[in-house]
Amino acid sequence: MARAGVWLALAWFAHASARLGVAQPSVPLPATLAVEAVGEVERDPDQAELALAVETTGPTAREAGQRNAEAMARVLAALVAAGAPREAIRTGGYRLEPLRDPDNPSRLRGYRAINSVRVSTGAFDRLGPWIDAALGAGANRVAGLSFSLRDPRAAEREALRQAVAEARRRAELMAQALGAQLGPVREAVHTAASAPFPVAARVGPEAGFAVAAPTPIAEPEALRVSASVRVVWELRPR
Repeated sequence: MARAGVWLALAWFAHASARLGVAQPSVPLPATLAVEAVGEVERDPDQAELALAVETTGPTAREAGQRNAEAMARVLAALVAAGAPREAIRTGGYRLEPLRDPDNPSRLRGYRAINSVRVSTGAFDRLGPWIDAALGAGANRVAGLSFSLRDPRAAEREALRQAVAEARRRAELMAQALGAQLGPVREAVHTAASAPFPVAARVGPEAGFAVAAPTPIAEPEALRVSASVRVVWELRPR
């Protein structure tokens, strides 16, 4: 009985070892080569967004708001008369806030209303005349002017293609230096992307009050779009 128990234990151990892979010959993993690369493209912006605002004050909230509404109506009419499409003009925001005495915060001095609109266009040569028309009609703030891409995805795809191509060029060079050649791709990861953030532009010294001379708008800078990748290839002997 004792000998039968020993053989039974040995048989169980051999069966378990086979299932767990114990004493099985190990298969060497293929050598790999990992490369990281960045692709970058530049595109001229084709979209501009102009932000204009009207700020008014009054002794009461109603009066501040009424003054603002009248001034903004004149601004919108002036923009349309200057050629701005109605569908390109959107409300940017509206704020009504109390004005308090800085020396006595409990004392209410009146109210301030701020109404802003945004105008989008691809015709950069119209920006200056629109700014002049709005300021002449009562706008007292140029809240911002930014340039962007209408469809940034095309630039992002091109940057990604360039990143992958650069990764392969580097991998082939490294493999050649190592006396090997590239096998199939084992892994590819899009590690990072840089979207084309809108580029801001200043208008006037304070971007706030009307000037007698026409407002010039310089050509905007090109926008940079980048993408980063990490690609792993299997290495094979040459």
